[in-house]
Amino acid sequence: DRVDTDKGYAPDNCRWATRSQQMANTRKRSNAKTSRFKGVSWCANAGKWRSQIQKGKGRKHIGLFESEEEAARAYDREARRAFGGFAHTNFRK
Repeated sequence: DRVDTDKGYAPDNCRWATRSQQMANTRKRSNAKTSRFKGVSWCANAGKWRSQIQKGKGRKHIGLFESEEEAARAYDREARRAFGGFAHTNFRK
């Protein structure tokens, strides 16, 4: 697994990781349709931005937010709690 996904596969940027840790350290899908942030989507029923995280086979609803950025920051907090150093967050600390 790469420590910094923006850098290449160099010995100082690699670490051993399980499959689930590696999946936690992935970027947002480039073909995602509603939000530019990982873990964030538009909830038309509520008229707000939804933040949720997936760990293993389960999905956890984090909350509904007025702004897309606020939802992304909530995702980041939860990702750091759930995945520690393997979390790929929307904002660098």
